[in-house]
Amino acid sequence: MMSDDPEMVEAVVCNMKDLPEKQEFMKEVDVGSSGKCLLIMNENGDLTALGHKCTHYGAPLVRGALNNGRIRCPWHGACFSATTGDIEDYPGLDSLPKYQVIVDDESGDVKVRAKLEHLKVGKRNACMDTEIRSDGQQHTEQRIVIIGGGPASIVCVETLRKEGFTGSIIIVCKEPHPPYDRAKLSKAPDAIPQDVYLRGDLKYYDDIKVDLRLNTEALSVDAEQKKVVTRACDENEDRSISFDHLFIATGGTPRTLHPMTGSDCNNIFVLRTLDDANKLASQCKDKRVALVGSSFIAMEIAAFLAKKKESTSLSVICGRRSNVPFQSSLGPDIGGRIMKMHEEKGIKFYTSVGVAELKCNDEKNVTHIRLSDDTVLEVDLVILGIGVTPSTNFLQSSKIDLDDKGFIPVDGNMKTNVDSVYAGGDVVTFPLGMKGGERCNVQHWQMAHNHGRIAAYSIIKSCEDSQVGDSHGKDQHVQSIPFFWTVQFGISIRYAGHGGGFDNIIIKGVGKNGKIVKAGEALSSKKFVGFYVKKDHVIAVATMMADPIAARFAEHLNDKGPLKVDQIDSFLKGDTGDEGKGHVDKCSIN
Repeated sequence: MMSDDPEMVEAVVCNMKDLPEKQEFMKEVDVGSSGKCLLIMNENGDLTALGHKCTHYGAPLVRGALNNGRIRCPWHGACFSATTGDIEDYPGLDSLPKYQVIVDDESGDVKVRAKLEHLKVGKRNACMDTEIRSDGQQHTEQRIVIIGGGPASIVCVETLRKEGFTGSIIIVCKEPHPPYDRAKLSKAPDAIPQDVYLRGDLKYYDDIKVDLRLNTEALSVDAEQKKVVTRACDENEDRSISFDHLFIATGGTPRTLHPMTGSDCNNIFVLRTLDDANKLASQCKDKRVALVGSSFIAMEIAAFLAKKKESTSLSVICGRRSNVPFQSSLGPDIGGRIMKMHEEKGIKFYTSVGVAELKCNDEKNVTHIRLSDDTVLEVDLVILGIGVTPSTNFLQSSKIDLDDKGFIPVDGNMKTNVDSVYAGGDVVTFPLGMKGGERCNVQHWQMAHNHGRIAAYSIIKSCEDSQVGDSHGKDQHVQSIPFFWTVQFGISIRYAGHGGGFDNIIIKGVGKNGKIVKAGEALSSKKFVGFYVKKDHVIAVATMMADPIAARFAEHLNDKGPLKVDQIDSFLKGDTGDEGKGHVDKCSIN
């Protein structure tokens, strides 16, 4: 029913007798005819009502995992406080709206009162809840320069503003676009730019008082003098920007076939930027396309092109060390099953071979590719998906440490070896908590968000030289659980954990009535879970059509550490402990 305030709605959503007593529990309920919310009961019996969909891509949170006061999205692993709705881990930028819960002591009716607008929008930008005043006293004289326009950068900016930083913030971005959802590019390279912008147009950055300098490249950093030298694409002169604190999040540069003859031909494409994606998508019609590499980016592009059915032929050259795609990360069985999905769509694979020679015409286009087994492919267009290198060449003389691969080593606060200089995202190695502080490079969209947040808290703490907010940024190790996903032919594969160095893979599924299904049947049905084992402990899982198992496993890692091998069957049945308790239909595979 409507309340007396036309902007509000109030409705009975359930009765207390319908809820368990003092047990973590979540339930999706109707708020009259105006919308839905997620009703959560904590272990003390207190009730909270929040937005019911993940603010990232709209997954139904009731199908995720509820554990120790935190809700984890079943699709991509974003986490929200079950008490406040605040986003606690990523991907995504927004928090959940929180609604008022009223319990009638006599009848036991549970009412939810909410703003109609909040029910409709379903998300809350906590950054916009904070007033940013240039005349404020806090940090006003401080300047933070951020190099890079990806998720680490925007999360850093928004966290700084949300926590009350009122000083100057400058983002130096090489691209002509404001920060956008780069993870969508290989899945939908024909995306309209405005549809993938993370925060709309440039007005948003004006509103939060951020100087976003697009089409501007960082050329060098003088860490001692605290200056960044930049050049805009429409200018002939360099500019020097001074900083009090610097955050570097420049991402990766796609590998090429250089110095092979022909590697600079006109019809060879890489995918890194939005403009790369749009150009690639527009050029593939009626073309014989060869994809070099079987990375996630390459395979997602292959799936997109096969679905569009506009290319004359599609070939994937896996590489000399790969019998199947994803062999080193997902293993031969799961990689083989994914390859079969592609083959069923007409894609031809060349395994255990690489590119030996590019043959080009007078127009400087590749016409033939000779493989390492002397097979020759006729091609009209070549797409490279052979990984990236860290975009850190501009730091070579900066006195900021780089390792032998060009990555920036940072501590758990995202600090480099130079005071007041921080780094995050794909360009860093960092101590990962779930690996006992082992130094890792995790090139996941989700992890870059997390690094941006940690860096922001560390910068604020440095500005104030005192404790700020909660404990974010204090941990010696980065505690976020790595989580990534890929979508191919409409089927999602999710991965949680860090499986580097696994010595065994156990593949199982869950059939009807909770029956455990063996590997062959599970792979054939495309409904499976791969458990990556190291020394009798499960350190990662990969799932296909098995939500929310990846989310539940991430919570288990976060809460209890690696799963033991002898717990796998009980985990699939949802009986290993507290993680995911209260979740509806927690073993469903759909």
